Amino acid sequence: MADKMEPRELLNKHCEFNNPYDCYVLLAVSRKKDTPELTNSQEIVFREVIKHIKDIDRKYKRIKLNCQNYRDDNGKAYPFYIYISLNARNAKKANILMMNKLLLWLEEESNGVDRSKMFKKMAGNFYSHLMKPESRTKSQKYFMIDYDEKDKIDEFKKLLKDITETNIILEQETKNGYHLKIKPFNRNELVGFSDFDYEVKTDANFFVEYVEGKNGNKI
Repeated sequence: MADKMEPRELLNKHCEFNNPYDCYVLLAVSRKKDTPELTNSQEIVFREVIKHIKDIDRKYKRIKLNCQNYRDDNGKAYPFYIYISLNARNAKKANILMMNKLLLWLEEESNGVDRSKMFKKMAGNFYSHLMKPESRTKSQKYFMIDYDEKDKIDEFKKLLKDITETNIILEQETKNGYHLKIKPFNRNELVGFSDFDYEVKTDANFFVEYVEGKNGNKI
């Protein structure tokens, strides 16, 4: 079992920039399932785009401070999970997708459809288009195994290596289990894994850190 990796070390090992358009989305989210008083529409999200390896330290510090300092109108803090996009995103592809969407909204408005709300949240639209499957870079691709239990991880990793003949590139302990970054393999080869609670994801968010909300005075 590997030790939990320090966030900046993980981000530096994880992020690859193989062409000028590659970038990663660093995401912090406080979710309804962790804070029952939140509704789905009230989930709190912070996002940063890492465009270069030199961005990592600054963008990580900013997003973590946002998590630590956030308070609602009543001074309540919330727990946050920080993730990084598993696969690099292509910023050029995302912008083309967004331009096509803008043209569609303009056409709809000319036909009497009110799209004013969409035009007011362009930054959020850019992040959304970055995370679309069509915006994933072609320069590299990884799978992620979301292992959702704390025990038998060494047994699982050994069986995984024996069957897929590939090594785990990155491993990070999550709050409830582990995230494993691995090169793509034939998922039909996964036989004999029924005793484990896991899911193979072809494009996902890789766990970086859990930030516990600390309630105190309103900031």
